[in-house]
Amino acid sequence: MENGMVMDRSRLFVAGLVGWVALLAGAGATSGAGVIEPVVLPVAAQLQDAPALVDAVEHGDDEVVSGLLSNGASPETTDHRGRTLLMLAALNGKPTIVAMLIKLKANTNARADGLTPMTAAAMWGDPETVTLLIKAGAKVNDDAGLHHSTPLSYARVALQAAPAKRPARSARGSLEFAARPDYEAVIKLLVAAGAK
Repeated sequence: MENGMVMDRSRLFVAGLVGWVALLAGAGATSGAGVIEPVVLPVAAQLQDAPALVDAVEHGDDEVVSGLLSNGASPETTDHRGRTLLMLAALNGKPTIVAMLIKLKANTNARADGLTPMTAAAMWGDPETVTLLIKAGAKVNDDAGLHHSTPLSYARVALQAAPAKRPARSARGSLEFAARPDYEAVIKLLVAAGAK
């Protein structure tokens, strides 16, 4: 910790990667077929946008997410733990962003860090996101590898421990409190879709 700030390692890595690629390209380096310019530079630019895109998804900033995706950022971008944008949007209760990512064909059954987008939505208690994922073909019986828990089992456990209100972040990142999670509606949706 320096000057009260924690350095984000993933951003430092990306900045370093982009810097090295720019240095190599500036020196005229190629891999024999000009790979640095047509392939590596766009990939490096996309990596540079990844932290901004992840932050925008987590904070529900629809305009920034839309802008970055429109300018070529991948809907399959992941955070430092391997969680996809769709997982993060579902985990943070952002159905508008979930719909945007589904429209861009984001993987509705991706797995990382013990999550799938459906388990994330079930944990959040968000019937709107669960509905969007079901319509997009997300699996309702996938155990995601964490304690062999399915989205239905997550929702049932969460129903027992649900707080009166759940924390939520606004697009500006301030902590607010949203309405009570609707685990009962999530359970009904999952069961109707064949969850066991």
